[in-house]
Amino acid sequence: MVRKEILLKYLREQMTKCKETHCYQSAIFYADKIVTLCKDTVMSSDYVSSMYELAQCYFCNKEYLRVVQLLDKSGLSFFNERFRVLLGQAFFFAGNYDECINVLETNLMEETTNPAAGKCFTDTKEELYFQSLKHLVLGKAYEAQENKAFAVQNLKQALTTSCENVEAFERLISNYLLPHEESKAA
Repeated sequence: MVRKEILLKYLREQMTKCKETHCYQSAIFYADKIVTLCKDTVMSSDYVSSMYELAQCYFCNKEYLRVVQLLDKSGLSFFNERFRVLLGQAFFFAGNYDECINVLETNLMEETTNPAAGKCFTDTKEELYFQSLKHLVLGKAYEAQENKAFAVQNLKQALTTSCENVEAFERLISNYLLPHEESKAA
Protein backbone atom coordinates (compact mmCIF):
# COMPACT_ATOMS: atom_id res chain seq x y z
CA MET A 1 0.00 0.00 0.00
CA VAL A 2 2.85 2.38 0.80
CA ARG A 3 4.44 1.69 -2.60
CA LYS A 4 1.20 2.53 -4.35
CA GLU A 5 0.98 5.86 -2.51
CA ILE A 6 4.61 6.67 -3.40
CA LEU A 7 3.97 5.77 -7.03
CA LEU A 8 0.79 7.89 -7.11
CA LYS A 9 2.66 10.85 -5.65
CA TYR A 10 5.41 10.47 -8.27
CA LEU A 11 2.90 10.18 -11.14
CA ARG A 12 0.99 13.26 -9.91
CA GLU A 13 4.21 15.26 -9.76
CA GLN A 14 5.10 14.20 -13.29
CA MET A 15 1.61 15.01 -14.56
CA THR A 16 1.68 18.44 -12.94
CA LYS A 17 5.13 19.16 -14.37
CA CYS A 18 3.93 18.16 -17.84
CA LYS A 19 0.83 20.36 -17.57
CA GLU A 20 2.92 23.31 -16.40
CA THR A 21 5.27 22.92 -19.38
CA HIS A 22 2.34 22.45 -21.81
CA CYS A 23 3.29 18.86 -22.62
CA TYR A 24 -0.33 17.76 -22.52
CA GLN A 25 0.13 14.43 -24.30
CA SER A 26 2.60 13.37 -21.61
CA ALA A 27 0.29 14.72 -18.91
CA ILE A 28 -2.50 12.56 -20.36
CA PHE A 29 -0.23 9.53 -20.14
CA TYR A 30 0.50 10.11 -16.44
CA ALA A 31 -3.12 11.03 -15.62
CA ASP A 32 -4.31 7.82 -17.27
CA LYS A 33 -1.89 5.78 -15.16
CA ILE A 34 -3.15 7.53 -12.02
CA VAL A 35 -6.76 6.69 -12.93
CA THR A 36 -5.77 3.06 -13.51
CA LEU A 37 -4.14 2.86 -10.09
CA CYS A 38 -7.18 4.43 -8.41
CA LYS A 39 -9.77 2.25 -10.20
CA ASP A 40 -9.93 -0.28 -7.38
CA THR A 41 -11.67 2.36 -5.26
CA VAL A 42 -14.21 3.69 -7.77
CA MET A 43 -16.00 6.82 -6.55
CA SER A 44 -13.40 7.43 -3.87
CA SER A 45 -12.11 10.98 -3.69
CA ASP A 46 -8.79 9.86 -5.26
CA TYR A 47 -10.56 8.24 -8.19
CA VAL A 48 -12.89 11.19 -8.75
CA SER A 49 -10.09 13.77 -8.59
CA SER A 50 -7.89 11.69 -10.90
CA MET A 51 -10.75 11.44 -13.43
CA TYR A 52 -11.16 15.22 -13.27
CA GLU A 53 -7.43 15.69 -13.83
CA LEU A 54 -7.48 13.32 -16.83
CA ALA A 55 -10.46 15.18 -18.29
CA GLN A 56 -8.61 18.47 -17.75
CA CYS A 57 -5.56 17.11 -19.56
CA TYR A 58 -7.72 16.09 -22.53
CA PHE A 59 -9.29 19.54 -22.48
CA CYS A 60 -5.90 21.28 -22.45
CA ASN A 61 -4.85 19.09 -25.39
CA LYS A 62 -8.00 20.27 -27.23
CA GLU A 63 -9.50 16.78 -27.25
CA TYR A 64 -12.95 18.06 -26.35
CA LEU A 65 -14.96 15.06 -27.48
CA ARG A 66 -12.69 12.78 -25.44
CA VAL A 67 -13.58 14.87 -22.39
CA VAL A 68 -17.27 14.31 -23.13
CA GLN A 69 -16.73 10.59 -23.73
CA LEU A 70 -14.64 10.14 -20.58
CA LEU A 71 -17.12 11.92 -18.32
CA ASP A 72 -20.13 10.16 -19.83
CA LYS A 73 -18.50 6.72 -19.65
CA SER A 74 -17.41 7.21 -16.05
CA GLY A 75 -20.79 8.54 -14.97
CA LEU A 76 -19.19 11.69 -13.57
CA SER A 77 -20.71 14.25 -15.99
CA PHE A 78 -22.95 15.65 -13.27
CA PHE A 79 -20.99 14.52 -10.22
CA ASN A 80 -20.55 18.13 -9.13
CA GLU A 81 -20.35 21.66 -10.49
CA ARG A 82 -16.70 21.36 -11.58
CA PHE A 83 -17.41 18.35 -13.78
CA ARG A 84 -20.49 19.99 -15.22
CA VAL A 85 -18.67 23.23 -16.11
CA LEU A 86 -15.80 21.27 -17.69
CA LEU A 87 -18.31 19.22 -19.70
CA GLY A 88 -20.08 22.40 -20.80
CA GLN A 89 -16.78 23.96 -21.88
CA ALA A 90 -15.88 20.82 -23.83
CA PHE A 91 -19.20 20.96 -25.69
CA PHE A 92 -18.71 24.68 -26.35
CA PHE A 93 -15.22 24.32 -27.79
CA ALA A 94 -16.35 21.32 -29.85
CA GLY A 95 -18.94 23.64 -31.41
CA ASN A 96 -21.93 21.83 -29.92
CA TYR A 97 -23.64 24.88 -28.43
CA ASP A 98 -27.03 23.23 -27.83
CA GLU A 99 -25.47 20.49 -25.66
CA CYS A 100 -23.36 23.10 -23.87
CA ILE A 101 -26.47 25.05 -22.96
CA ASN A 102 -28.37 21.90 -21.94
CA VAL A 103 -25.57 20.77 -19.64
CA LEU A 104 -25.04 24.14 -17.98
CA GLU A 105 -28.72 24.98 -17.56
CA THR A 106 -29.58 21.63 -16.01
CA ASN A 107 -30.19 22.08 -12.30
CA LEU A 108 -27.61 20.18 -10.33
CA MET A 109 -29.41 18.38 -7.53
CA GLU A 110 -26.30 17.04 -5.83
CA GLU A 111 -27.85 16.37 -2.45
CA THR A 112 -30.73 14.28 -3.77
CA THR A 113 -29.21 12.51 -6.78
CA ASN A 114 -25.64 12.04 -5.63
CA PRO A 115 -25.11 11.90 -1.88
CA ALA A 116 -21.54 10.62 -2.38
CA ALA A 117 -20.50 13.78 -4.23
CA GLY A 118 -19.94 15.77 -1.08
CA LYS A 119 -18.91 19.41 -1.06
CA CYS A 120 -17.22 20.37 -4.30
CA PHE A 121 -15.55 23.62 -3.26
CA THR A 122 -13.13 24.46 -0.52
CA ASP A 123 -14.43 28.01 -0.08
CA THR A 124 -17.11 30.43 -1.20
CA LYS A 125 -14.77 32.35 -3.50
CA GLU A 126 -14.02 29.20 -5.48
CA GLU A 127 -17.72 28.38 -5.69
CA LEU A 128 -18.49 31.88 -6.96
CA TYR A 129 -15.71 31.55 -9.53
CA PHE A 130 -17.27 28.37 -10.98
CA GLN A 131 -20.75 29.92 -10.97
CA SER A 132 -19.36 32.93 -12.82
CA LEU A 133 -17.51 30.64 -15.25
CA LYS A 134 -20.72 28.70 -15.89
CA HIS A 135 -22.54 31.91 -16.84
CA LEU A 136 -19.62 33.08 -18.98
CA VAL A 137 -19.66 29.84 -21.00
CA LEU A 138 -23.46 30.03 -21.29
CA GLY A 139 -23.16 33.61 -22.50
CA LYS A 140 -20.58 32.61 -25.09
CA ALA A 141 -22.75 29.71 -26.28
CA TYR A 142 -25.80 31.96 -26.65
CA GLU A 143 -23.66 34.54 -28.41
CA ALA A 144 -22.46 31.86 -30.85
CA GLN A 145 -26.11 31.02 -31.53
CA GLU A 146 -26.76 34.75 -32.07
CA ASN A 147 -29.18 34.88 -29.15
CA LYS A 148 -28.15 38.31 -27.90
CA ALA A 149 -30.70 38.62 -25.09
CA PHE A 150 -29.66 35.39 -23.33
CA ALA A 151 -25.98 36.11 -24.03
CA VAL A 152 -26.22 39.49 -22.33
CA GLN A 153 -28.25 38.08 -19.44
CA ASN A 154 -25.65 35.36 -18.72
CA LEU A 155 -22.63 37.62 -19.19
CA LYS A 156 -24.14 40.13 -16.77
CA GLN A 157 -24.84 37.29 -14.32
CA ALA A 158 -21.20 36.19 -14.65
CA LEU A 159 -20.10 39.71 -13.66
CA THR A 160 -22.65 39.93 -10.86
CA THR A 161 -21.42 36.63 -9.44
CA SER A 162 -17.76 37.60 -9.70
CA CYS A 163 -16.62 41.08 -10.65
CA GLU A 164 -13.19 39.54 -11.35
CA ASN A 165 -14.53 37.86 -14.50
CA VAL A 166 -12.73 40.12 -16.96
CA GLU A 167 -13.64 38.02 -20.00
CA ALA A 168 -17.37 38.51 -19.39
CA PHE A 169 -16.84 42.27 -19.08
CA GLU A 170 -14.74 42.43 -22.25
CA ARG A 171 -17.28 40.35 -24.23
CA LEU A 172 -20.09 42.68 -23.19
CA ILE A 173 -18.13 45.77 -24.20
CA SER A 174 -16.13 44.66 -27.24
CA ASN A 175 -18.89 42.64 -28.93
CA TYR A 176 -21.37 45.51 -28.66
CA LEU A 177 -23.79 43.46 -26.62
CA LEU A 178 -24.77 46.35 -24.35
CA PRO A 179 -26.91 49.29 -25.41
CA HIS A 180 -24.89 52.48 -25.91
CA GLU A 181 -26.04 53.98 -22.60
CA GLU A 182 -24.99 50.94 -20.58
CA SER A 183 -21.59 50.63 -22.26
CA LYS A 184 -20.85 54.30 -21.45
CA ALA A 185 -21.65 53.64 -17.77
CA ALA A 186 -19.36 50.59 -17.72
